[in-house]
Amino acid sequence: MQKRTDLVVFDLDGTIIRCNSFHLWIGFCIFSHCSALNLKKKLKIIFNCLLRILKRIDHAQFKKEVMLIKPISSDRMARYFLKNLIIPKISFVCYKEMLLWKKKGVTIVIATAAAETYVEAIAKYFGIKHWVSSYLLNDKLFNCIGKNKIHSLRRKFNNFRILALYTDHIDDLPLMSLANYVILVNPKETQKKKILSKLSNEYIKIIKDK
Repeated sequence: MQKRTDLVVFDLDGTIIRCNSFHLWIGFCIFSHCSALNLKKKLKIIFNCLLRILKRIDHAQFKKEVMLIKPISSDRMARYFLKNLIIPKISFVCYKEMLLWKKKGVTIVIATAAAETYVEAIAKYFGIKHWVSSYLLNDKLFNCIGKNKIHSLRRKFNNFRILALYTDHIDDLPLMSLANYVILVNPKETQKKKILSKLSNEYIKIIKDK
């Protein structure tokens, strides 16, 4: 029988960072001179943004279309994006928790619906070796949200236990059901109420940036 791996799982958007990384990525792709996208590709992103605003496509389709628009140098672009847009948005209270778990030698995983295009750069910045994220396979989107996060973790670890889950959103309820403890990071009041209505308070801790 395979040895069980103890995990501490961190969501990305609204948890490790205090914003939606995909929204930042879209703005970066369109407006930054370092985005490594030509005008045609930028106009295609803008066109899909308009379709989404007009509700002609859903969020999953929108994400897929943006992820299909690949930059010439995605690694360099992701590093620049990380340095200039992601790092300033880090939740320090969440980062401190991450450092505490690192000292204990526990396996830390980022489990996020964000696009794989830049998640690897973020994970490496924090010294995290494991992550699961949304990706394209044969131009089809695997949206790493809800139960899909569990499927991704099982493909990576097979036999695991979640000691703690750090999140801010009810979308992670499937993961919450597997975690020994749930830590809500800077949760919005509406999200906090939804989560507290589903889980026992004794398993939940709330932390906030000052």
